[in-house]
This record gives sequence, structure tokens and C-alpha cells, in this order.
Amino acid sequence: MNIKNSKVMDFMSKQVLFVRADDTLDQAEKTFHDNQLATAPVLVDKKNLMGVLTDFQLVKCFLLRNLRPSKARVQDYEGELDPVVMVDQHEPLETAFKLMVQSPSHRLYITDNGHLVGALSPQDLLPFLAGDTAVERFKENKDLIDARIRIKSLFKELSHTKNELSNYSSVFKASPFMIHSVNLQGVITMANPMLHSVLGYDERELIGKNIYDLYAEQFHRQAAQGLQEVVHKGYYPMINTLMVKKNKELLQVDIATSAKHDSSGAITGTVTISRLSDARKMLDALAHAAANLHELVDE
Repeated sequence: MNIKNSKVMDFMSKQVLFVRADDTLDQAEKTFHDNQLATAPVLVDKKNLMGVLTDFQLVKCFLLRNLRPSKARVQDYEGELDPVVMVDQHEPLETAFKLMVQSPSHRLYITDNGHLVGALSPQDLLPFLAGDTAVERFKENKDLIDARIRIKSLFKELSHTKNELSNYSSVFKASPFMIHSVNLQGVITMANPMLHSVLGYDERELIGKNIYDLYAEQFHRQAAQGLQEVVHKGYYPMINTLMVKKNKELLQVDIATSAKHDSSGAITGTVTISRLSDARKMLDALAHAAANLHELVDE
């Protein structure tokens, strides 16, 4: 890639982990710990950042809280934060580098029409200066990180305020997402009502079918490889693929897959969350599912 003529968008990380201004210090610490962060922007809302919080500043905030217990939220320590340096994603990389030098954390936060869409750090640039081998290694690693973040985001959205899917059953049944689980042989062991409804199957009709029954024939090889990759890595990156309805109609879907473990930690299969790529079809599917629910209640 020619750095000289590149734009910020060509190098930025699109997944930005952040803390919120109204988070407690304990919530901020958990975000840092869970994601192994050294820095994170502090969001007031979608368009406004309060500052940049570093791990050292977070330690300092905890020490200050011992003196002022009522100051329990990140927003109470605005004066301790580093200033935010932002740049539009369409700006030349040369402009971004000059701003990066001026930034106290040497990190930039990337915007598009005023909305936060990414981040840029020296780590994003270094592989492209080191050569082709480093670039390929960087891209592969970045894809894996992005996949983990997206899968985590989907599971978090699915389970609402739960950090884990420990109370899986009720969430599984009521979810607006399509969810299914297969064993290591690719046999469907669980499939929620939403998946049955969208694909046109009767309740529990998918149980016992093969994973190949869910996807278009041209994606069967990918499905088999995906199963093996989940066993090897614990997850499979979010992809766009085609699912097959019972009537053979094809549906474009986004899916993310994670490993399913037993009580001893061994991988016993996969759990896949999917949603229709077409927003209108997704809304129609939700409306249909809601109507079916009302019919069951009325009965």
C-alpha cells in the first residue's frame, strides 16, 4: 500500500473500545481489564468525547476517590483526562501523522460527519513501514481481533445487560436473533424459535438436521471449514452468507460463531448467532414472530 497517497480510513482500526462518561470507576476498570486496554476514549454521546483515559490515569482516579468517595464516576475526573485529538477519515495520512505527534497519547480518534468511526495509533502504522511480511501478519491479527470484538458485541446485545450467557435458555427462546448450536459432527442440537420462524420450519423441526441444511450449497465447504476453525480457535469471524429456507428460498444473513464448552472447558460444539442482512426483511421477520407469539398467548 502506498502510504504517501493514503487516507486515514486506509489504516484506522474500525473497532473502538470506549468507556462512558457516566460509568463508575469500577465499570471503567472492568472495561480496561476485559479488553486489555491501555487507553480508551470517554464518550458523552455518539458525537462528543470528554477526553482520553489511560490506565495510569485510571489508577490516579481510584486514589483520588479514596479522598473523595462521592466522586465515583469517570465524568467526575474530567480534568485528569488527556485531550481528544480527532481527524476526519478522508484526511491524508500525512495530516494524521502530524496530529499524532501532537496527541498526548499519540492516538487519534477518527470521525465521519462528526461521528466516531475508528481510531489510529502508531501500532496501526508500524507494520506498513516494516514491510510486506509484517503487513500480512498485522492484517491477520487485526481480523481476529475485530472478529472477537464483533462476536462479543453480538452476544452482549443478545443478552442485554448480562455479561455471560449463563441464563441462556430464556434469552435463547425470546431472542430477536436467529440462534443455533451444532455438535462437532455438524448436527444441529439446538435452534431457537426465531430461526425456525425465519427459515419456515415447524417448532423443533431443525433439531437433528445437518449444518448443510442451513446454508446454500456453495457455502457447504465454508461451513465445514468454519466448524474446524471454531474447534481450533474458539470462534469464527463474522461473515455474510446465504441461508436456505425450507422452501429453498435463499436469505442473505450476517453470522458470528463461538465455541460451546462443557463444564470442564472442552469444546463440544458451536453456537451461532445470525441476523438477516436486509433490514426490511428483518423487521418483517420480527413482526411475523411477534404475531405468532400473540397467537400462542391468545390460545
